[in-house]
Amino acid sequence: MILVGSSVLGLAQSSRKPQSEFDIQRCSPKVIRQVDHSKSPEIHFRKGERYLHSPVVTLDILETGEVTNVFLKRSSGVADADKYALDWARALKYNARPGCGVIESQVVVTIDFR
Repeated sequence: MILVGSSVLGLAQSSRKPQSEFDIQRCSPKVIRQVDHSKSPEIHFRKGERYLHSPVVTLDILETGEVTNVFLKRSSGVADADKYALDWARALKYNARPGCGVIESQVVVTIDFR
């Protein structure tokens, strides 16, 4: 069984409005949909692969709540774990935040091999 958790490392907003005009309560992203963790993905270790640490994924959260520009910033050392982290991040959906701009975020994906 593999459990996945995440934590946001940092947020940066890019918009036409000055930072002082953002309503932090309204503009804070909240996850409204994520991957069902009841089904464990198959992660195979290829020859020479070793799990070094949790993968780090960067992504942009649009005002609509959609996730775009998903990239692997730090590899775990295992191709299947990295692919799962990217797929997991692409499937995220956040609340809509009209007028709040795009949020650039980094997520650490914790994979618990049980």
